[in-house]
Order: sequence, then structure tokens, then C-alpha cells
Amino acid sequence: MIDSFKAIIIFIVLLTIEKMVFAQNHTQKDTVYYLLDTTKTNIKDRMFLHGQEGRSYSYRLFCECAAFHQDAIFTRRASAKGDTLTKEQVNKLPLITLRQFIHIAVQYGIDRIDRKEVFIITPYKDKFLAHQIYQTILLPPVN
Repeated sequence: MIDSFKAIIIFIVLLTIEKMVFAQNHTQKDTVYYLLDTTKTNIKDRMFLHGQEGRSYSYRLFCECAAFHQDAIFTRRASAKGDTLTKEQVNKLPLITLRQFIHIAVQYGIDRIDRKEVFIITPYKDKFLAHQIYQTILLPPVN
């Protein structure tokens, strides 16, 4: 009796683990693209500051919309080459608005779940570069 009870418990545990692993590996994320063209935005109206810091390239969204009322920060590896796109290719992509971009930042600040694969597109010479970016986890400010 005890052996059959152990077998049933082991079977249930294994079945649960299998479902959890299957769900993690087969969850499809939406891919979204945001066009960041600071050259066409007045300096006083810019909501992004971007630049390289060590091995990371970061994009700071001035919105105080992330956790702890901080600015949302997205990063990528500075050495990542990115995908070169033409203007025609960019026009065919599902571009999101700044409002949608902020919503993604706010949602991540709430539950820390990456629901979307986010790519940022920036002008580069006569073409564009697309890089996948990741939102950083912000720690509470120290008082």
C-alpha cells in the first residue's frame, strides 16, 4: 500500500514538472519594435537618453514609470552589431508608439515578467539598426 502511494505521488510530481517545463519552453512572446529617432526630436522634448557604459549600451526612458517611480532603463550588449534594415523594411514592422512602450515598462515594473521581445530601431547612416533590448530590474532607492 505504501509503495503504491509513493508511486502515485512520484507520478503526480513528475507530471506537474513536465507541464511546467513544457509551458516555459513553448510560451510565445510578441515581438514589438520601437523607432527611436532622436535626430528628429527637439532636444527639450526628448524622453530618452542613450549611451554606452562599459560593456552595456543603455536607453533611459524619462518617465518615472518603472518600479519605485524611477525611470525605465533598457540595455543591450554594446558589442551587439544589430540587424541592418532599410526604410521599407522598417515601415513593414509592427512599430509601437511611445505610449505602448511606456506601458510595457510599467507592466514589467509590476510583475517582472517579460511579456514581449522588444527591439529598438535607431537610424544609422542611410539605414536603420535594430537591437533587442532588455529592461533592467530596479532596486529600491536608498534613503
